[in-house]
Amino acid sequence: MARKYTKKSKKVWGFPESFLYVVNTDYSRDYHCYEDDSYCEDICRCSTLSDVCVEDVNLTNIANYIAKNVVLAPIDSNCNCCEEFFEYAIGRLLVIYKMYDCDNWYVEVGGGYYGEEIDDVTIENKDFINDVIVCSQLSGSDRIRFVLEKEYGFLLSKLEDVTFSVKNINTKNIVMANESYGEKVTPYSEDFDIMGVCQEINGKYRLIDGHHRYSYALKKELNKVKVLSF
Repeated sequence: MARKYTKKSKKVWGFPESFLYVVNTDYSRDYHCYEDDSYCEDICRCSTLSDVCVEDVNLTNIANYIAKNVVLAPIDSNCNCCEEFFEYAIGRLLVIYKMYDCDNWYVEVGGGYYGEEIDDVTIENKDFINDVIVCSQLSGSDRIRFVLEKEYGFLLSKLEDVTFSVKNINTKNIVMANESYGEKVTPYSEDFDIMGVCQEINGKYRLIDGHHRYSYALKKELNKVKVLSF
């Protein structure tokens, strides 16, 4: 269950201060007034909220929202795909820090003229916020390297100096290097913009990162997907 706060969190420069209405919240409203309470009369003004929580976390929408509200480094001025790289990187960081878990979000409750209200929804994970800010100051391809190393704990040597580009490819041209692992992964249940990272080899695209999203693409019978190719 998300925690209830009465004091607003400090703003972190370069990161969205609020996610109110970006993620959905749920709660129960409890009434404490009586018929002889002259203050409430016909309209209750003393109700309080309980069982406050965040629900239905859509990582794609959240990544898009963060990407649009964080100022990117000037190095991106000559990069046509850097914003897409950044949104992909944020999506990976959201998964790494388990922001799909509703308990990792914080709901602030305050008073209103008609009882308590949801005042704000925030992310309090400073490590996640710091990684987003760090990532925003990197070049496009370095953003991808940053999140891959963050997720797996190391960077493949073949990824160290490559330049990534966004390509729209046919799913039948994607090859899993480890098919046994591909059979075990659980497909993600939400849409995505960029499916994953692939290495182009002789007209085929070897899947480096994005096995869950690729399984989802196959489940949805998508003919084409966007990938980060090198």
